[in-house]
Amino acid sequence: MGTIVAYSLTGSLALMAGWLAYRMFIAQGNSARFNRMVLLAVYAFALMLFPIMQIDFNVDEVVTVVFADQIADTAGIVPTDYLSQAGNGALNQLIRFYAEVAVMMLVMSIITALRIAVKVRRAKRKEEDGVSIAVMNDLNIAPFSWCRTVVINERDYNENHSMILAHEKAHIKSCHFLDLILAQAVCAFMWYNPAAWLMLRELKLVHEYEADDAVLASGYNARGYQMLLIEKAAGKKFAILSNSLNNSGLRERIVHMIKPVAGSRQSRLRVAVLLPVAVVLVGILSNSAVSHALSRIESTSLAQTKVNDMNVFIDNKDFHGVLNDVNTSDIKSITINRQDKSIRIATKDGEESKAVSVPEFEGGLKELQSYIRRQSGSVPSDSRRVVVQMTVTAAGKAVDPRIIRSGGDEADAEVIRVINEMPAKWLPARLSDGTPVDAPFTMSVNIRADN
Repeated sequence: MGTIVAYSLTGSLALMAGWLAYRMFIAQGNSARFNRMVLLAVYAFALMLFPIMQIDFNVDEVVTVVFADQIADTAGIVPTDYLSQAGNGALNQLIRFYAEVAVMMLVMSIITALRIAVKVRRAKRKEEDGVSIAVMNDLNIAPFSWCRTVVINERDYNENHSMILAHEKAHIKSCHFLDLILAQAVCAFMWYNPAAWLMLRELKLVHEYEADDAVLASGYNARGYQMLLIEKAAGKKFAILSNSLNNSGLRERIVHMIKPVAGSRQSRLRVAVLLPVAVVLVGILSNSAVSHALSRIESTSLAQTKVNDMNVFIDNKDFHGVLNDVNTSDIKSITINRQDKSIRIATKDGEESKAVSVPEFEGGLKELQSYIRRQSGSVPSDSRRVVVQMTVTAAGKAVDPRIIRSGGDEADAEVIRVINEMPAKWLPARLSDGTPVDAPFTMSVNIRADN
């Protein structure tokens, strides 16, 4: 679930930036089809940015899993790393709230779609000019298109309905219903983002512009068509998943009909403003602080954490998340029950723990791994993974390396040598008041073999 939320946040930033750029530089153009393509491009960029960037959200690749494995394998082991109670924290609760609202929005959309489908199915069906028409008895329903069907009430059908049919056929021919499905899905996925709802409104308005242009291009009188729109403005409509003749934005639609089409190259070139917007956005998301925040969200899970198929509990509460963040000095005891497959961790009662940050190598974990690769030599054995724990002092020096999982005598010795010779390039752990303190740090190292 954390990955979905991180994806949603990244897409929301892109959607907001794209919508602002569209409104400021492109929406003034009077080419409805071109504007629609721009809006769909903004949607595509927002939804593809996360996978295209392939952001490495696992920036905290401290091998705390080793600690988890050893708890499962050895009863009573003293914890040697940080432990997170993310399942009981605010971040986990926010992610759960996001998921609940997103599911509710999706269910509401599905219910609305089913309501429309039932009404269309019960209506009288007719075929005219290759278009399926559903004629309803409810005289208050304004004409609208639903997928590839025109829905119209009986009075409008019996009267002169040629302009209505021309309008709704334009929606069907342009496959506007596919745009609405996409936009409504984005609204459910990014329900907290105002840009998602503003984009939906903008897209529906551009759809109406396109349909209005098609009606006038068919030779109908503009004034008569405008009066028809005003007449139908009060009819009932479905707010989502349908293109209604009386869609909101009546004033904008009439102005669009009067305003001459701006087809100049300059107006089209305004779309180039989206390129620097995209570059700036990618730069922001690539920032280490933003990437770190997204990594924390991505690593949060709503499912209970399991270690070697054993459920983990902290103070008799389900544990969710990853092993980092909380100082293990707060842990009082660890009890492993192999019969009910549980690991129960009790924290110190009545003691107020002080928050301790995790030590960090200058340049981040990737730079640390790169440094070790540069400084370490090969050993005369198969490449083996060595898990080592060290203490990072308040002065930023790594000392007292201890092997947690051996990769062989030669590999172990090489790892210890590199850490002992490592310069003081660490940012130490700090208490909540900013005081630097000594703290443990565990990581995994792969040592090269001669061959």
